[in-house]
Amino acid sequence: MSESTKTALDAAVAAHVADESDEADGAILTGYVCQTQFTSVSLMDEQLTGYLRIIQDGQNLTTTIGLMHYGNRVIDQFITTTMGD
Repeated sequence: MSESTKTALDAAVAAHVADESDEADGAILTGYVCQTQFTSVSLMDEQLTGYLRIIQDGQNLTTTIGLMHYGNRVIDQFITTTMGD
């Protein structure tokens, strides 16, 4: 990803979080994880899928791991409450 694209992505995510936050004074983005799934013609030919993780510039490993763990817990809770054990 180009530096200008990454800078624009970080700014867009920060603006979105500040805008969507329930905090009266907005929210300051301190980290994010964007986990994506993609395909291409060559991957489809091989019946494969690609994955890409994007994190905030300068984000430390502890924050990334914590966000991924939180995401897993939210998904587990969703599955438990909608599909049962």
